[in-house]
Amino acid sequence: MKLYHLALLLLPAAAAPALAGDNDQHATAVARARELLQLLVDEKFAEFHKAGTDELKANLPADKVAEIWKSIGEKMGAYGKEMDYTAEVVLGDTVVALSCRFERADLIVRIVIDAEGRMSGLWFAPDTSRVEYDAPAYVDQSKFREEEVTVSAGRFALPGTITLPKTAQPEGGFPAVVLVHGSGPQDRDETIYVNKPFRDLAWGLATRGIAVLRYEKRTFKHPTAHTDDNITLDDETIEDAVAAVKLLMDRGEINPRRVCLLGHSLGAVAAPFVALQQPELAGVIMLAGCSRPLTDVIEDQVEYVVAADGKVTDEERAEVEKIKKDLAEVRAGKLDGDDAVLPRKYLHMLKRYDTVAAAGKLTLPTLIAQGKRDYQVNMKDWDLWRESLKDKSNITFRLFEKCNHLFIAGEGPSTPEEYMIAGHVAPGVIDTLANWITNPQTN
Repeated sequence: MKLYHLALLLLPAAAAPALAGDNDQHATAVARARELLQLLVDEKFAEFHKAGTDELKANLPADKVAEIWKSIGEKMGAYGKEMDYTAEVVLGDTVVALSCRFERADLIVRIVIDAEGRMSGLWFAPDTSRVEYDAPAYVDQSKFREEEVTVSAGRFALPGTITLPKTAQPEGGFPAVVLVHGSGPQDRDETIYVNKPFRDLAWGLATRGIAVLRYEKRTFKHPTAHTDDNITLDDETIEDAVAAVKLLMDRGEINPRRVCLLGHSLGAVAAPFVALQQPELAGVIMLAGCSRPLTDVIEDQVEYVVAADGKVTDEERAEVEKIKKDLAEVRAGKLDGDDAVLPRKYLHMLKRYDTVAAAGKLTLPTLIAQGKRDYQVNMKDWDLWRESLKDKSNITFRLFEKCNHLFIAGEGPSTPEEYMIAGHVAPGVIDTLANWITNPQTN
């Protein structure tokens, strides 16, 4: 099965919470979580399933657990060992996040243990805490400094970093940009496996005299704050992006009239809505934002990923049909189903955000860019952007022929495995963005 990568990038799954101090409850819950992890490793899925609460067992059958664990193994290789853990008490339950080393990558296995020792929640997410970073050639670390800040929309404090040029401050302050993450729990570098595109952007743009603010996404820092039953795009992204813009505009080193917003992937979908709340922005950049409903985008992704190696097994074909069934039922408004493999309520929630219509309302300079090798947001989205907004003189379009979804250049068709090879945002992308942010342009 080759669909696990898709789930990691699309689902609003939670990453590991912070350690909240050891006590008896923590110790008991951690021991129980380790027992459950060992059941997965030993492929005792029926026994693992029995350990859940009634609600979890109804929503996560044993055969689905088996499918997920098998797909993890096919993507990440054999299980190795536990590297670390964190624990936090939330509303009486203990959230245990086990950092696990697999053959090819690290994974967070997050298990929620209730007061009776039952499993009431289960999530998987990439563990990027030990990813090494070698700066690309276009970065000169002597030309900038970094400062830790806190971004807050009033409810959830988010650690962030401002990267400030060391060059002489221009009259009025530095031009600046806020970076807004894609889907899923994301750290401030938007780390995806071994790549850190937001650090590339921050360091590359700061080398060219542009200040950059990046911060941890709410679903990364506060994973238990929302569920797919109640989360909105405002909760997940928009509120915090608005707060980040305000923070940057209030900095003395920054020219408040030269602050831009850059959203990537789902962040690009949210960007026009942020800009409508912050009309004083100097410009908006939308990188790899889908113009079609996410249900359509996912269907294309699934078919592409399954066929990428030139063969489709019966098992893969059956999994694709399950996903297509989910997507069809989301389109029809059927959001409940014991056999659901995708977060239907989350996908249905996103339907209320018409990003093309929102972008069409903007009058400030807007840059829409995409990689031609991007299979996650493909050329159907690009063509729809171009056609829908062709009469908007404030919008500039840029297509990068060799770039994938992360704007890393390569050759041939992009694949999920490409994300597990270290690379950097292409120099031409950095140059284009730096020139545009310095002087936001219209057609």
